[in-house]
Amino acid sequence: MPRNYRRMPTWAWFVPEVPPQEPGLIDDARWTSNGRAAWALLMSHPVAVVVIVSTLAVNAFIGAMSSIVIGRGVEFAFGEGSATRVLIPCAVIAGLLFVGWVLEATGDAMTDVAQARTVHALRLSLTERLLHSRESGLAPGHVLNTVDEDSNQVGELKQLINFPVMMVGMLIGAVVLLAPTSLVISLLLVLGGVCTALASVFTARPISRISAKRRAAESDTVSMATDYAQGSRVVKGLGAVAATETRFREATDTALGFMLTDARITATLTFVRQLVPSVFTVGVVAYAAMLAWNDEIGEGELISVTLLAPPVLTVTGHSLGFLTEFWARGTTSAGRIRTLVGALRPRIADADDAVVRPGPGLTIWSPHTSAGQHDAARRAQRLSTHDDILVLPHAVNIFEGTLADNIDPLGTAGEARVREALDVAACGDIVRRLGGGEAGPLPRGEIGEAGLNLSGGQRQRVALARALATGAETLVLDDPTTGLDAVTADDVARAVASYRKGTSTVIITSSRAWIAVADSVEELR
Repeated sequence: MPRNYRRMPTWAWFVPEVPPQEPGLIDDARWTSNGRAAWALLMSHPVAVVVIVSTLAVNAFIGAMSSIVIGRGVEFAFGEGSATRVLIPCAVIAGLLFVGWVLEATGDAMTDVAQARTVHALRLSLTERLLHSRESGLAPGHVLNTVDEDSNQVGELKQLINFPVMMVGMLIGAVVLLAPTSLVISLLLVLGGVCTALASVFTARPISRISAKRRAAESDTVSMATDYAQGSRVVKGLGAVAATETRFREATDTALGFMLTDARITATLTFVRQLVPSVFTVGVVAYAAMLAWNDEIGEGELISVTLLAPPVLTVTGHSLGFLTEFWARGTTSAGRIRTLVGALRPRIADADDAVVRPGPGLTIWSPHTSAGQHDAARRAQRLSTHDDILVLPHAVNIFEGTLADNIDPLGTAGEARVREALDVAACGDIVRRLGGGEAGPLPRGEIGEAGLNLSGGQRQRVALARALATGAETLVLDDPTTGLDAVTADDVARAVASYRKGTSTVIITSSRAWIAVADSVEELR
């Protein structure tokens, strides 16, 4: 049983016990460039963005004020050596630190939660687009890598609202609070912040370029690994294990090379970028020391400058470098997501998609040439644009779980129809293998990931049973008995023809078993 952790009221409202309905994040009209897409995703959940910015900005100002209080408190407390004078600044500092802690904890928690919700909403949006689109033509590994890794990288853009905003707020606070001490010091801080920002901007492009190459190489590697995992049996059967390993090793070496190059470029540019605030830090502290030496500022003011200037400038440099790197990688991932969204064209029927609906009975489209196969695929694709027509590809997809999970994933067909579909698809041996019988409840034995506990022919029959259990008025299947022996194929064809009597069924095949029981056969050449 999961533990219930205490949650601060300042951010718990953003994570209710019942998860809220996440908004769709894909906006084709506004995503006119990678940068615009990244910005739109960064600004998703705007209420959370406002809370993060406001809490961390105020906390940064309080942090700068604490340094001022410490410096002034030294003079105030030890001027006369009174205990009361010591306790007053200590109490003020304690109060500021407590308020700062509440604000920082709220901002950090809101950042992490907003990041998680953005990644979740983006993955849901991409998955929904994937389920309601035509075939993208992209490799499964490429799609998986984009939905997973690139969504996560874009979600991490939320961190840009945290650390950089806090440090910029602290820089502004330091400039305002140190102005009464020395206007020159405040101006040096402003100049140092501007120069640090410019250095970050100029170092962004090389990072963005190498990041794009690195993500592409990593995606190619993951895509290749996914494809090889799916086709491992084919690879072994062809005796191509050594060749496959060589190709995969080359791909991983390429990805590793880009990763190392990325690390070298980032390290070099980080050094260059941090050199700017370091120089200004030395200059500000040296100038403040000179003013104190000339009795133009007090010891407490020197302490305040020394406490504020180094962290404000150097850590602001780190935060802007953080912003540069994350933004570069975020825009790269946003570009890959835009590419995926562009490939996932909505299934909307238009005039060019018009195709004659098949009539009642069992219709065979029998391709005899490559042109005929292309014609059959084109017809099936056009029919798939209609929501009331179920078109299933030749490739078999079996999911991890039980037989019932695969045949009736929504739980809407009912056990009686599932049983009928299993009988029609000649799945009796599969039911028995998984621990079931002719009667009684369906077996609860696990099929295994991708149906690895079943043979190829058994997976084919399970997929056919799943299609039959839908009860679709119009069903289009591409050679659903591939891999079955002749006797089983004949039995399945006759059973399907009888079971689907009165509805429309199209089978793309040249199998004699199906042609023998068909109501009509169309030769495609």
